Amino acid sequence: MTCSLTLSTATLENLHLFPAALLAVFALVNCFFGYMVFRVLLAVYGTVGGMAIGISIVAWARAEPTTVDYVVAAGALAVLLGLLSWYVFRVAFAALVAVVVAALLARVFGDPPPVGGWVVGGIVGAVAGLMAFAELRRVVVFFTAVTGGFSAVFIPAIAYAGPEGLAALGPFVGAAIFIAGAGLSVGGFFAQSKLARVFDTGLTPRRRKRQPTGSTALRPPFTRV
Repeated sequence: MTCSLTLSTATLENLHLFPAALLAVFALVNCFFGYMVFRVLLAVYGTVGGMAIGISIVAWARAEPTTVDYVVAAGALAVLLGLLSWYVFRVAFAALVAVVVAALLARVFGDPPPVGGWVVGGIVGAVAGLMAFAELRRVVVFFTAVTGGFSAVFIPAIAYAGPEGLAALGPFVGAAIFIAGAGLSVGGFFAQSKLARVFDTGLTPRRRKRQPTGSTALRPPFTRV
């Protein structure tokens, strides 16, 4: 939903400018065309998330994990979550929104978050996930526009200056970066809202059309007029 995918500042600090630029381009695509290529982006998130979960499980379960352990676990979960994200996209996106909201809100209470923070984050995340499931198109447009817009600005800035260097540039530079991210997010939101009504790439979360009352599509041939 990088989400762009959320990257820690420690990870971004070790990025070279070229990979950071590629991530920024990906974030821009997410910001302005996230709804049009929604199922592809969600499958990418599922695949990458599956790899991360597989590696974490092996590191937690085995005292001395081997490379084969990591490859098997990461590969299996990457394929599984990637396929689920492609075919069960509505549930997958709702789960992604719930987890992101819960994790971000829990961190407000401390780092690492206390139990109470996880409880509050879990409740609010569950509500956000249900809203994402019910109002998929609106939430997808908002989610991808905001995460893509801010990621497109902050990823290159942190990769260039580092977290400490970025803070040392002063409040005006930080405010300018924040305003740039907010501007991209607003522009991406309106652009996606317009494009979603015009283009259908086949990768958007389309609703099934309900058959009108009295339709012959579901009636046996001998009962059709």
